[in-house]
Amino acid sequence: MPLLYEEINIKGTLNVLQAAKELGVKFHLINLVLNDKELLIEQEFGKHIICNSHNRFSRLSWESIYTLIMNSNNRNDETDLIIDYYNTKSSGYSNGRLKKTFKTIK
Repeated sequence: MPLLYEEINIKGTLNVLQAAKELGVKFHLINLVLNDKELLIEQEFGKHIICNSHNRFSRLSWESIYTLIMNSNNRNDETDLIIDYYNTKSSGYSNGRLKKTFKTIK
């Protein structure tokens, strides 16, 4: 990721966190990524956030949400829509064929 993008992203996020602090609002900031991306983000970005009972930062993968839904006993029309999204989401082309976004999801 280009340094400028990271710098802007960090500054913007820190501004939001500062606003939450000034307003006395609890927050849980989640970095939602593909399973094989930004594996060290909690260590790298987490050092910019003081985590406590009011403030939390964590990394969560799209694939873990899919697994949570698939293992849930509360399936309904809405969860079926989400599952369909996961199964059909593409991220461009490779050799003239659509690439699946979520590689670990069958």
